[in-house]
Parts: sequence; structure tokens; C-alpha cells
Amino acid sequence: MFGSWSPPVVGPVNKDAVTDAEQESDECGGTGHLLPMERAKASFDVNNLTLFLDGGDPKNVVHRRWLWAAGEDFDNSRNVFRERDQMVSDHVQRFIAIHQQHVESGYQPKAEDIMMMTNGSRNQGSFGLHYGAFCSTIMSQASDEQLMEWLIPAFQMKIVGCLGQTELGHGSNVRGLQTTATYDKTTKEFVLDTPTLKSLKWWPGGLGKTSTHCILYANLIIDGKELGFHCFFLQLRDENHKPLPGIQVGEVGPKIGDNGTETGFLRVRSVRIPRNWMLMKNQVVHEGKIF
Repeated sequence: MFGSWSPPVVGPVNKDAVTDAEQESDECGGTGHLLPMERAKASFDVNNLTLFLDGGDPKNVVHRRWLWAAGEDFDNSRNVFRERDQMVSDHVQRFIAIHQQHVESGYQPKAEDIMMMTNGSRNQGSFGLHYGAFCSTIMSQASDEQLMEWLIPAFQMKIVGCLGQTELGHGSNVRGLQTTATYDKTTKEFVLDTPTLKSLKWWPGGLGKTSTHCILYANLIIDGKELGFHCFFLQLRDENHKPLPGIQVGEVGPKIGDNGTETGFLRVRSVRIPRNWMLMKNQVVHEGKIF
């Protein structure tokens, strides 16, 4: 499927065999022969190291190179000169482009393949968190039925997600989170709220511009009793990428680094979601009880 693997030839370099292009001139530094010379001095076999890093199977080498090859289509020569908005836009376009061709070819990527494709985009941003945080949380916390409903469209990037955990007043201290998910027995829905300024979701990568959905961390409340934080599936934006009713979402702004990832904030006001939108692999809410 991926062709045959032929290792690169690494051998001694003839110091006298210097081409015209390697002669020092006003247009050439004359150093083109130095890197091959240094490589030839290696105390280990380069091909064996490549095999080792790829798990010892030549097919893995071919597979990795096949995944990375798509990144060669991108022009990275001006990356450091790009404006921040262009960085965000380029990330989305490149990431989708590099993954879309594999989806259309019928190839079903594994988790490690997703990371290889991400590296191939040559541009870090929110889609790395979509797979690394949003999809991985669904995989680890969702029931079988929820996996069938959410994971496939997430892998196909029909929905784009983030992890709504950190809050303005509490950072990553999940025991201090103030966002609430109150169960309404009459409608069999959860009512989501960020009741205080400190409870605003703050810092989640991808929340600012890209995400259509999120996994929201909130304190579960049943019959007035707090039962600790749980994970909830929440749609943020509609088919036109506009915030849904009761949802205020936006971008925090530029950062010192990693500006290809748009960091966001989220406020929810009495937003109702179905009972089965709580991730239910390890616990189930039914008629106000938790099992």
C-alpha cells in the first residue's frame, strides 16, 4: 500500500570531488560538501537508527514518510513574517488539507498517525488540541453509544472541539471549578451556567475562533447536592459559526507565543443540553441519581 522502502545511501565523501556549485563565489558559500562529510563521520548506522525510531519495521518507515509527504506542498519560507490572523488561518487550511486527502483515500488513521499528520502541517494550532484533547476525552469518557455519535464526525473534522476546563479564577484546579450543570428532572436536561466572573472558561485553546463544540467541565448538581465535576458535550456555534443562544464566546487575544492557537473564553447562561450529553462511560445520571 505504501510502496517499498529503500534506505538512503550514506557513505564516504570524496573531499576532492567538489562541484562548481560548491565552490566559494559571490553567489555561493562553497559549503555544500560539509554536511555530507559530517554525516559520514557518524559512529552509528543511520539506516538502523531510522528503523529503530520507527519501531523496527521498514513498513513503518514508508508509512511515516507517506504521511509526512503532504507537508512538502506548503511554503514555509515566510512563516516568521506572518501576521497572527494569517497564522490562525494558515493552520486551519493546512491542517484540513493534509488530513482531507487521507480521509478521501479511504485510509483510517490511528492515533499516532494523527500526530504525524499534525507535524506534517508545519504549523501548530488549534486542531492539534481538537485531536489531542477533545477527541481523546471523548474516547476515554464517552459511552459506546456516545462514541458512535460524536467520535466519527470529530475524526472527520465535521465538528471541531476544544476542552472547556480552565476558568478565570481557578486555572486547572478542577476541584475549584464554579461552572455548574444542574439536572432538571422534569425535562431530563442539564442546565449549564457560569454563575460568576471567576467561573468564565478562560484559556482553552481553539475556543476563540475555531471550535464548534467543546467538552465542558462542570460541577454536577442533583437535588441541590454537588456531586463533583463531570464532563459534558456542548455545541457552541451553529452551522454559520455563530454562537448559539445563551453562549458568549470569544478570543482572549495575542500571547507571547503559540499564536497559531486562538485562546478563548466562554460564558454560558442557562443553556440546556439533553441528559445523554453528559459523558457516561463511568457514571450515568438517571432520575436524579448517580450510579
